[in-house]
Amino acid sequence: MKALLPAKAARYQAAQRANRQLFGKIAGMFSLASALLVAIGAISYQSTIQLVESSAQIEQTLQTIEGLESLLSEMKDAETGQRGYVLTGTESYLEPYNTATQNVKKQVSKLQQALGSEPRQKQQLDQIETLISQKLDIVQETIKLRRDENFESALQVIRTNRGKLIMDNIRVLVGEAKAEQNEKLRQLQQRDRQAKANARRTIFIFSTAIFLSSIIIVVAYYLIYREIIERKRTEEMLAQERDFIATILDTVGALVVILNPQGQIVRFNQTFGQIIQYSASEMQGKHFWHLFSIPEEVELVRTNFEQLLQGEHLAQHENYLVPKGGKRRLITWSNTALLNPKGSVDYVIYTGIDITERDWIEAEIRLLQVITQAITESENFPSALLVALSQVCEATGWNYGETWLPHSDGTTLTCGQTWCNNVYGQSKASGDALEQFRQMSQGYSFVPDQGLPGRVWSSKQPEWIQDVSILPEALFIRSQSAKESGLKAGLGVPILAGSEVLAILVFFMFDSQPEDKRLVELVSTVATQLGSVIQRKRAEEALRQSEARLQAILDNSTAVMYVKDIQGRFTLVNRCFETLFHIDRETVKGKTDYDIFPSEIADVFRSNDQQVLSAKAPLQWEEVAPHDDGLHTYLSSKFPLCDATGAPYAVCGISADITERKQMEQALQQANEKLTGWVSELELHNREISLLGQMNELLQACLSTEEAYGAISRLVQPLFPGSSGAVFTISASKRLVEAASTWGSALLSQKLFAPNECWALRRGRSHVVAAPQGSPCCQHLHSSDNPPSDNAESICVPMMARGEALGLLYLNSATGGQLTIGQQRLAVTVAEQIALALANLKLHETLQHQSIRDPLTGLFNRRYMEESLERELHRSQRKQQPVGIIMLDVDNFKRFNDTYGHEAGDEVLRELGLFLRKYTRGSDIACRYGGEELTLILPEACLETTRERAEQLREGIKHLHVQHRRQVLGVVTLSLGVAVVPDHGLSSEAVLQAADAALYRAKALGRDRVVIAESIPVAP
Repeated sequence: MKALLPAKAARYQAAQRANRQLFGKIAGMFSLASALLVAIGAISYQSTIQLVESSAQIEQTLQTIEGLESLLSEMKDAETGQRGYVLTGTESYLEPYNTATQNVKKQVSKLQQALGSEPRQKQQLDQIETLISQKLDIVQETIKLRRDENFESALQVIRTNRGKLIMDNIRVLVGEAKAEQNEKLRQLQQRDRQAKANARRTIFIFSTAIFLSSIIIVVAYYLIYREIIERKRTEEMLAQERDFIATILDTVGALVVILNPQGQIVRFNQTFGQIIQYSASEMQGKHFWHLFSIPEEVELVRTNFEQLLQGEHLAQHENYLVPKGGKRRLITWSNTALLNPKGSVDYVIYTGIDITERDWIEAEIRLLQVITQAITESENFPSALLVALSQVCEATGWNYGETWLPHSDGTTLTCGQTWCNNVYGQSKASGDALEQFRQMSQGYSFVPDQGLPGRVWSSKQPEWIQDVSILPEALFIRSQSAKESGLKAGLGVPILAGSEVLAILVFFMFDSQPEDKRLVELVSTVATQLGSVIQRKRAEEALRQSEARLQAILDNSTAVMYVKDIQGRFTLVNRCFETLFHIDRETVKGKTDYDIFPSEIADVFRSNDQQVLSAKAPLQWEEVAPHDDGLHTYLSSKFPLCDATGAPYAVCGISADITERKQMEQALQQANEKLTGWVSELELHNREISLLGQMNELLQACLSTEEAYGAISRLVQPLFPGSSGAVFTISASKRLVEAASTWGSALLSQKLFAPNECWALRRGRSHVVAAPQGSPCCQHLHSSDNPPSDNAESICVPMMARGEALGLLYLNSATGGQLTIGQQRLAVTVAEQIALALANLKLHETLQHQSIRDPLTGLFNRRYMEESLERELHRSQRKQQPVGIIMLDVDNFKRFNDTYGHEAGDEVLRELGLFLRKYTRGSDIACRYGGEELTLILPEACLETTRERAEQLREGIKHLHVQHRRQVLGVVTLSLGVAVVPDHGLSSEAVLQAADAALYRAKALGRDRVVIAESIPVAP
């Protein structure tokens, strides 16, 4: 017989071609993906370069516009510094001028660098630079005239309007340059938008290419993965096939030996090794016929082997096999040659059957079949024992048999079933004696190691006795009775179920006979078979009882329980399942979830079952199943049922209805959410109350409205997180509303507007704008130039105190939902608190003003002057700095009263007070000393500075044009007396007296002049 192997080579070649095609596809996919990525990368790089260049040009243009604006601003600062210095003569006013002069040069240099090679812009910049130089020269000339000569000389230069004309030309040129830059910016922004659009398209194309490349790579990896899986599957199949074949070879009862073409042994199975009793190392490299054949059959076996190599078919043949022990075994052989694709022999397989004991084995098999069938058909264990006794005795020649069973307490053996073949003629014992032996045995009980049954019970091994009648009673208690009954040879065999002894079989025959191992083996085999059958019957009975108990447990459970096989077919359900889903357990067997439930629910059940089978571990889900009253929620615990190899063959599920619990949990969660919300609201309310208290306390501690406005932004912002806002004040004329304090980064309101532009001020109540299309939008919001987003919201709250609107609290948010009802109520409360605090501060300031100010002139009164002079004297002593005093009086004041009336005199004093407040330093103190006599206190002013200030005032008052009832009152002149601490005294009385005396001397000398007080020698 031949077994050809061409299919193996064909499968190998086909696999090679498939591999080449697979790797070609994979290489093509990776090449396509790489080409896509390279092409899109090039396009993306070009688009990015364009976008960067456009952004750089826009940035340069914006810098140019900003530089032009900054240049114009610096020129304005220079003009402002010039005017301040010309009017006051104070060097500090030149600081903006000096700073602006330096910054202008730097800014022109930056603009030249930014414009680069643009001829038109460079020409404009050169013109602007020339005009700026001219303007700065004029400003410098004016400042020099004011410093070297006087105010009038500088004023004459200003009146020529040369500086104004040059400044107007600068503005025109800067405006033209800005217009050109704005036009350029518009074009660049258009190009930038186009570049960004191209970039977005490139990004889309790039994303699409990456997506396609990813798909290609995924497909390639999938093909690789599938090939790997297929190879692993093939390797596993080959390994399984190899293991399967090896298992078959090792478990098969036949002899299997594999030879190479030289006749040497390559491999053999376990049965062959057990018979020949040689090790693998002993047979390695040996020829089969030299090692196992008898001498006279060596040539015959070798000839048969050579014929098989030459391709001749040989029928079965028999020959003797000589094991290591030397006892011959007759084997029937059948041979197979395995050919490779070239047609030559690779291996020769010899398969043999040992037929030495075939007849004996056939007899044993028949006996085992009969006994097994009879035992299987028996109803219980005693009947099975009786069948075994009778069959063994009849088949093997035993004359008498008995069974010994362990007592329920496991301490003794008692006699059970007995059997005899009633053949007494050959024995010398009568039937009565044998019956007496049986009855005596029924009365015996054996403990372990006592008698033949006890010894077999302890050893769990068969025991053969050649003649029991000659044994002493210590070894065989019933020896005398056996002798009388004619019983000789005896055999005890245990019936085992694992390690448990179920019973002891004892056999006797009337002849003395040495131990027959074959007979012992046969009876032991019958006992083993009997033990297996009995054990199986017990297991079946236990299984039936277990199933009954399990079914009782399942049926009495309130949970739904079920078992499904791996195809999803139900194999077991409990009564709860039947009741809830109206289907009995016999009908549901073999059905799936799709036969009972809607498909969408069945899909979920099947998916969960498959996850359990894949995980091979218990899993838990919440599942939904339909009931008569609607859908119910179940907590399902599912676990796999596995066989001995660990492979799952079914899924068991226990599902408890948790619908009520879920409803309770949902209700509890809602209650918790409400409680959490209430707690959060309470905490927020407490925080707001605390912040309101702090705000009210700090506002009450403020000494002025300016200080209060500075604190409001820090106090109000924490109350409205995420919002921007401002506090607006209404001017004394009631015509303007101006922002006094702001906070946040996204204020949507104008900072200066008219009262009628706010709905809240017009209505006298808060006004909320939730969205542009909702409530009417206030005009002061940036609705035209900078409209808010669709989600923006704002609130305006008038700040009312004593029936009067003091201002407005304004809040806005760029995102919706910030200004809740609670926040709106809080805003009203905050507005009331701020209004009350501001009203109190204004009242306090009014009272304070009235207490220290002269109502006619607006200057400080005499009491404030005396307090301030004492304070300044102490400071001058501490710092060793002088204090200047100017006493001034209106010349011929009585003439104004007599000629135009007292109201005209009051008008002169009022204008004089305005003049002094305007042309004095912030640190100077101007006071009305009495009547038309006024006093100026100049801290840290020396005598020369005080005299110069007096001269400036004397000259400046002459330019004051006072009108009363549309009538010009004439030129006003002043007489001024100057005194300085410590030159003219160290006390307030002394210095005031010295200045007053100098004033009277000035009047005596002809008025309209400044006189310095006489120095008072200070005692050393």
